[in-house]
Amino acid sequence: MKRLIQLMMLLAPLSLVAQDKSNVVLPQDMGPDKIDVSAYPAPQQAAYKLFSTKCSKCHTIARPLNTMMKRDEWERYVKRMMHKPNSGIGDSQVKQIFEFVIYDQTERKDKNPPAFFPALSDEDIAKLKNAVSQRRKPPVAASDVKLLKKKATDVKYFITAVQRAQEWVDAVEANGTPAEKALANKWLAVHTGAREAGNRCDGCDNPPSDSDRRFAKSAFYDKQGAEFKAYAKRWQKLGAFAEEEETGEHIPTTAEVLAGSAADITGAVAQGRAQRAAINQQTAQVKEQQAEAQRRQQEQVAADAQRRSQEQVQQQQAANNQRLAEQQAASQQQQQQQQNATPAAPVANYQPGCIRAEVSRERQCNNGNNVTLRVVSACSAPMNARFCVQRANGSWQCGEVDGVSTGVIANTSAVQYVCDGTGQTKVWMRTPLQGGWVPWPEP
Repeated sequence: MKRLIQLMMLLAPLSLVAQDKSNVVLPQDMGPDKIDVSAYPAPQQAAYKLFSTKCSKCHTIARPLNTMMKRDEWERYVKRMMHKPNSGIGDSQVKQIFEFVIYDQTERKDKNPPAFFPALSDEDIAKLKNAVSQRRKPPVAASDVKLLKKKATDVKYFITAVQRAQEWVDAVEANGTPAEKALANKWLAVHTGAREAGNRCDGCDNPPSDSDRRFAKSAFYDKQGAEFKAYAKRWQKLGAFAEEEETGEHIPTTAEVLAGSAADITGAVAQGRAQRAAINQQTAQVKEQQAEAQRRQQEQVAADAQRRSQEQVQQQQAANNQRLAEQQAASQQQQQQQQNATPAAPVANYQPGCIRAEVSRERQCNNGNNVTLRVVSACSAPMNARFCVQRANGSWQCGEVDGVSTGVIANTSAVQYVCDGTGQTKVWMRTPLQGGWVPWPEP
């Protein structure tokens, strides 16, 4: 019994180390674990905080941040995470998280797909987990059920090592007390219930996937695990040496177990180095892809800036051309308005048929060369007249009257006389002008 206790104490740290290193590292885990959501709507910023808190319990938050999925894939993924044991994700919270990952997919990932990783299938993840578990198996073959029973410290480990609860029942039926038999049969009932829960898998796909079944069975075991964990420890204490003494089978000593573990750890270290080298290579590839994506993004930004600049120049030119055309049209319109506003030049309408003139030599001067010219209109319409008398030196003396009278010629006001006239006269008569002035002819 003392040797068994020492064995358990020595194996406990190895179990913790194995559990601590059992997580599979994906390329997504090496990417950024934070994003800037300051430009996201307020509801999505709040959902990001909830997402960061809830979705970092079982894996790195970098994994979903750097993974590309379609809408139906995100829906299935979030639902599965919700049903994980101790996820703490309620119905309203799962809706917030789902809306955030969809918004982030659309606004960030779909705009730069080369910078992110496609989601791994369940089969791919299972292969990775299996590869890790193969590197970390205990130094004793998994078929050695008895040693696995003695090393077991958790009810979930029983499920993996023994595979069937019936083996426990058979072992206890052969060597156990009535109380142990009752517990073993109860464990068989729990195992059967877990299998049914996995096949039923409330809230999972119909039919459920292998991952869904595992999650459902794990949740069922979590509810029953505390009691059977205590039972497992008690079984180790009561049955280990009794079984060795009865069967004569050798239980490895602490030195043997540690020697095997040391060899296994040495191999695990080498494999860990290889894995780290692969991860470093993947990280370098990720960084190279991100740098290439950033370069393409910068080129796209520069091209967009150049295009916008050209569009602005073209728009400015179009605006200038339009403004110039509008100014020309306004100028032409103004000129047209000015032309329309300017009255037409008046036209002189001469009426020689309306002239009635009389020339006489009255003694108005001291010599006998005086000449007097009188003019009246022979027409009834109003007339204006210009009348001129030639002087002896060849010059002309003229007069103008608007509204020439039509009555007796002796009473007319259109009179012009000279004291040294030659007797030559000239008379013009025209209708009154409208909107302007036209000079009279010169004699």
